[in-house]
Amino acid sequence: MQTCENYFEANIEEFWDQFKDLNSTVHSNYIVSRVSNIVSCKCIKFPKLAEEEFEYFFSDTNNRGEKSLVFDNCIFLEELDLTKFLNLRKVTFKNCIFEGNVDLSLSRFLLIDMDNCKFNKNFYLKGINTTEKERNLYIRNTKFDSLFHFEKCVLDSSIWFNVDFSKATLKFEAVSFEGLKANEIKWSDKIEASRDTFRQLKVLMENQKNFIDSNIFYSMELNEYMKELNKAFNFSNLEDKAVFWFSKITSNFSRSWFLPLLWLILLSAILYFFLFCNKTIDTCSLNHFVQFFNPLSKNANEEFKNIYWIWFLHKIFAGFFVYQFVIALKRKTKF
Repeated sequence: MQTCENYFEANIEEFWDQFKDLNSTVHSNYIVSRVSNIVSCKCIKFPKLAEEEFEYFFSDTNNRGEKSLVFDNCIFLEELDLTKFLNLRKVTFKNCIFEGNVDLSLSRFLLIDMDNCKFNKNFYLKGINTTEKERNLYIRNTKFDSLFHFEKCVLDSSIWFNVDFSKATLKFEAVSFEGLKANEIKWSDKIEASRDTFRQLKVLMENQKNFIDSNIFYSMELNEYMKELNKAFNFSNLEDKAVFWFSKITSNFSRSWFLPLLWLILLSAILYFFLFCNKTIDTCSLNHFVQFFNPLSKNANEEFKNIYWIWFLHKIFAGFFVYQFVIALKRKTKF
């Protein structure tokens, strides 16, 4: 990320009075333009920026027109809240750092563009709809390290590229991802969303041939469905609950190839030594255990004829674990 050698900064008591006097002729290092209804700033460390500070940006322009803000290599030391900037239509952040909470819920926006930025605190976006003509949300080469909260948003024509959510907590409420173009995303494993949201993200990744992330969202979708089953307990869904619970603990919904393999070995070892300790079988050796373990053993019918029903039940469970193992490997290696 690019940084400035010298930043314009002042204490909160003096900052806005000094900022208001900046102009692009004398202070070109800090104000690129301040004409019409477009204000472009760079290399400025801003204190709290909310509703009452709006006048300091556009005091010299017509206050009724549509307005645009451009921030380049700026640092926001405290809260940034643009929700009350009613005439603001376009806002662009490039090479910016945000040390406080950020709320960009602009109901009448035309463009929100974030490129090569870092958000160290919470980020909020509410009521954004990019299906309407000429409305776009771009997030590129940007990192979020705290809460990333989208609420009641439609991201039909949005573009997310090289976005790092790995350390963030993602929270999606009533969000539509249909049509979102998302590439090179580092997703977080901490996501709060509905089952339908995970389904949308799963389909989105599948359509982009990103089967690894698609499998992650598939597992999260099933986890949410399991929560729904637990909330609405009745005998009619008892069968579904049993299947989902068993799939969860044995393979994490086919995400883990290690779990079914571990369960297969543990079940076989416990059952084998139980039978030996009860003198149901009189041999205890590695070769004999492998023969018991192997569902395709040719001598099993004769060797274990005295405990054939136990051996048969073991092979039913073994078959299920092998199936889970194969499915998990297939998901991991699907390209």
